[in-house]
Order: sequence, then C-alpha cells, then structure tokens
Amino acid sequence: MALATSMDVIYRFGRRMALLVAIITYIISGVVLSFAPEEISIGISRFFMGAGHMLIFLSAFVMG
Repeated sequence: MALATSMDVIYRFGRRMALLVAIITYIISGVVLSFAPEEISIGISRFFMGAGHMLIFLSAFVMG
C-alpha cells in the first residue's frame, strides 16, 4: 500500500520534485522530533520521518 502510494507520488510529480519534498519532510520531521514534548507528537513525527525516508529511498533508487 505505501509502496504503491509512493510510486504514484514519484510518477505524478517527477522524481526530482518527489525527492526534494521527501528531503524537506524528513528534515522538518527530524527538527520537530527533537523538540517533541509528548509521546503523541513523537509518534506523528516518526510517522512522517518514515514516510519521507521511504520516498527518499524510492526516488533515489529509481533515479539510478
């Protein structure tokens, strides 16, 4: 499910744009995670970091 969604994002917006958005999402989630005061915000930040990481990996893998 997540793989299909990530590939749809890559094909719809282009590999470089998807990679840029994924890197920005990963960085912002990391900063939010470092200042997270409670467990709920830690979980949400980790979710977005995981989504960004998967999209970075797939974009870089497809780019060659």
